[in-house]
Amino acid sequence: MKPMAAVVVDFDKIAAALGAGDHERTLTRAERWLLRQVPARATRALDVGCGDGLLTRALAARGISTLGIDASPGMIGLARRRARNNPRIEYRVADIMTDPLPEGPFDVVVSVSAVHHIALDEVLPRLIAAVAPGGTLLIQDVTTRNGLRGLPLNALAWCARRLRAAPAKAVTVLYEAHGADEQYLNERDVEVIYRRLLPGSRVELHLEWRYTIVWELPGATGDASASSRG
Repeated sequence: MKPMAAVVVDFDKIAAALGAGDHERTLTRAERWLLRQVPARATRALDVGCGDGLLTRALAARGISTLGIDASPGMIGLARRRARNNPRIEYRVADIMTDPLPEGPFDVVVSVSAVHHIALDEVLPRLIAAVAPGGTLLIQDVTTRNGLRGLPLNALAWCARRLRAAPAKAVTVLYEAHGADEQYLNERDVEVIYRRLLPGSRVELHLEWRYTIVWELPGATGDASASSRG
């Protein structure tokens, strides 16, 4: 794992490159799947590692008051500009591991492409602490698919990614430089590790090298099964 200070430097550069163009990325298929897991009754959300704020804005579009936090000042600046003063959105520069937890709890806590920067056994308790009784924790992150058995799916994933609009070359180069020395969980380890660290969670593996974890905190009555899906 890179030191968080180095991660912030990388993402400040990426934010500057993203902000230099007019193009805004769209939600990926995996992100759209994640949004379908948000409880219909949710009214307040926390987006941890919100980046340019795309997911935060998608939650706000559902009528959910959403706080997005990110350790990168550049990303928060870009997210604020793109939010266009939406009254349902607030952004803050904050590190989930070192700054006080935002005032909660929240009906849904979301984190996309952020937890691989932190030791899971350290970040999960912080995320769980922000979830309201009966609320939902959604984690989506990068995974790898190794070996000969993964080749067909990797080929399909590569084709699917090529069909999507590519970001500007400068953005791609910066993302590649950031990820050059990163390591990710492989698909086999995702279920094993989260079964140990987050009992009762369910795992969804996505084509384009992503996994999603869905976990519900029991409500005051100990029954989280009554929550409906969006």
